[in-house]
Amino acid sequence: MNAKRINKESLKEQVRNILYDKIVSGEFSPNERLKIIPIAKALDVSQAPVREAIQCLITSGHLEHIPNVGVRVKEFTKTEIQETYKVREALEIASLKDCKDEPQVVAENLERALKRMQSACAQENVQGYITHNNTFHRCLVQASKNGKMLEVWESLHLPLYMKQTLNGLDISLDDALPLHEPIITALKNNNVEQAIKALEAHYFFV
Repeated sequence: MNAKRINKESLKEQVRNILYDKIVSGEFSPNERLKIIPIAKALDVSQAPVREAIQCLITSGHLEHIPNVGVRVKEFTKTEIQETYKVREALEIASLKDCKDEPQVVAENLERALKRMQSACAQENVQGYITHNNTFHRCLVQASKNGKMLEVWESLHLPLYMKQTLNGLDISLDDALPLHEPIITALKNNNVEQAIKALEAHYFFV
């Protein structure tokens, strides 16, 4: 008998993932209200999984409930963005210092992500750039083999902050892209200390 693929995700998780993607992509903009009934109708599901999915996104900090207003997409303040980037920088620097992979291997992973970023940049695909930029920086944390550190890093809503950073600080993709190459070059040369300095220069810019 041929095996049939089964979607093991619950309906709540599927709805949550759809809403999350729309938030991160910017299809749902900051401060936009989300209403359960229209979403349920659009996805052809009952209201229960939508309500549960929205509660998950409130808990994770992507949505917020405002009394007498309803649920809306969270807009991050400048202070929240700055604090998050400080935490992100600290995690990535600590990961490089405690790198368990060979620096050249990390450089190869970073280079693959950078090539995708360059392709997105050439196409002026902001969302694609943000996605692959996220992969680039995730590789730095993964290199530490520290699961708890990666868990904290992934909890920072980085794609959302990246989008607001590009918009709020008026940073173009062409400005941001070159900041990543010195990190790769240093790791190719087996120079972790120089890679850390390049990473610090990257965050000083943003």
